[in-house]
Amino acid sequence: EAFEGEEWRENELANAISASPYKNRILNQGYRTDSEGIYKLYDIFVLPSVNPDPLPTVVLEAMSTGKPVIGYKHGGICEMVQDGHNGLLAEVRNPEDLAEKISLLLDDDNLRKIMGINSRQRLLDYFSIESYIQNYSDEYDRLTAK
Repeated sequence: EAFEGEEWRENELANAISASPYKNRILNQGYRTDSEGIYKLYDIFVLPSVNPDPLPTVVLEAMSTGKPVIGYKHGGICEMVQDGHNGLLAEVRNPEDLAEKISLLLDDDNLRKIMGINSRQRLLDYFSIESYIQNYSDEYDRLTAK
């Protein structure tokens, strides 16, 4: 759902859906709290944002459910996705490159499954609470060592 004062975004989206030839195939259910269940419906997760986000938590959510991630090569996704390991990064504002990356994973079940497994493991290794505590503790020890 839109932030307070930006409700116009919801109206704009509703109007765009109504005008779409695919309106019978589009569901806008608003804000959901069952994101894990929704991610399980996906084979891959695509973040098509052309504006860099320093911490796109949706990528971490997708990784937690073992999904390979595809997005543009900018912002925090570049730290989360190791290109070719747990997902694919496309050139910024290049929808043809993004589409090629999506097709690659949709056409290759084995690669998609391997990247999904790698995605979950990368989340646990680098972005879990446990890894954060360990990294913080290691850095503290390094800075306070005599």
